[in-house]
Amino acid sequence: MADRWAPRVGLAYVLAILAFTVAGVLASWSVPGLRVWPGPIGEDGYSGIWSVLGWIGLVVLGYAAWLKEFTTRQGWMLVAVALWLGATALSMVIHGDLADARFWDFTAIGSGLVAGAALATPSTVRATMLGLGWFFGWGSIMAGVSDMFFDWPRVLVPEDRFVRWVRMLGVDVDTFGALSGVTPGRVYVGLTCGLLLVYTVRTLLAGDHPRWMWVSCVGLTLAPLWALSRTGGVIIVLGLLAPLVPWERFRIGWLLASVFGVILLPLSLSWWLSGRAISDGTTAWRFDLWLDYLSRPGMWTPFGIGPQPFSLAYADHAHHQVLEAFATGGWVGLGGIVAFIALGTAAAHQSAQWDARAAIAVVFGMAAIFQVDVVTMANRYATINIAFVLIVTVVVNAAASPPHPRLLRKSPDPLDR
Repeated sequence: MADRWAPRVGLAYVLAILAFTVAGVLASWSVPGLRVWPGPIGEDGYSGIWSVLGWIGLVVLGYAAWLKEFTTRQGWMLVAVALWLGATALSMVIHGDLADARFWDFTAIGSGLVAGAALATPSTVRATMLGLGWFFGWGSIMAGVSDMFFDWPRVLVPEDRFVRWVRMLGVDVDTFGALSGVTPGRVYVGLTCGLLLVYTVRTLLAGDHPRWMWVSCVGLTLAPLWALSRTGGVIIVLGLLAPLVPWERFRIGWLLASVFGVILLPLSLSWWLSGRAISDGTTAWRFDLWLDYLSRPGMWTPFGIGPQPFSLAYADHAHHQVLEAFATGGWVGLGGIVAFIALGTAAAHQSAQWDARAAIAVVFGMAAIFQVDVVTMANRYATINIAFVLIVTVVVNAAASPPHPRLLRKSPDPLDR
């Protein structure tokens, strides 16, 4: 009985976390059937639901532990995520700048997510990821088209800088609305669809899927383009090119060095690039922001500086996931995220023998995000990032026990031959 229900419980919790974020988006559209929802993302009514999800996550975690469903690597991943997220909540209490219980809830939710991903079977996760690709890709496109013609839902966000970006491409427009789709914002479209696209492409290349499934990739490509998501573009490029290399044939150190190199390269160049003339103001702003964080004496203490109150100058987070974990969680937070990245990369290296390097594609997509953005919550961005759920689910599930040797498939890439 337990074996039959375990994958369903795990998948149900993963989907419940995603449904929570999506329901908040739909509530912001004023969907009649969801008027009982607390309100748009970030409002006080959400705190109770955060707590409920957190407690359910602890139950799922206890259930997985009781069934002894964790592999050794998945167990260490659980520890890494708990340290990564929990250190921020602990630092918040120590510094006293904020008093937001959702940081503790998020720690419980993240730990429960690891357990849910460990309980789910690889085939279930694969089918779910493919289904989510249709929803977030074409769902966002359809929402944008509806906004264009019917002014509902309002998912196109116009800004002057978007006009400037489009004109740089040679298209003369007076106004341009970037797509937020069925996600909390245009940035989320790029992160979510980028990760789903690289995973879907790798999975479909492995065969045994009808050709019409490739149509989902069209939606997953168009949505980040319409959202003008630069990070989404980097995810797609890295996530499609990096898996062409047969990483499983090389020592894992090469893969680890590549992933950490992608994450740390922009940060390491901030001293050189800060103050230089860069046409894109938000990129130059990040370099100055990182230097400001690193210059704070509190950064180098055991508990960091803690999560920051909202600031127009800094948007209350570091715009670099490793730096954010170090700043808000100190040495413990830094150790947790470094361990998670290393363990996730090792799991993807292991699973490359049977998943056509789909997990490796997601790991490089993760690296593309971590180098310029965050997937954890902050004071203003109090939502569960869909990209966080996708990353944790894929890499934790990739750390499951290897399938029977007869299930191992040859990779479809020409570089392998």
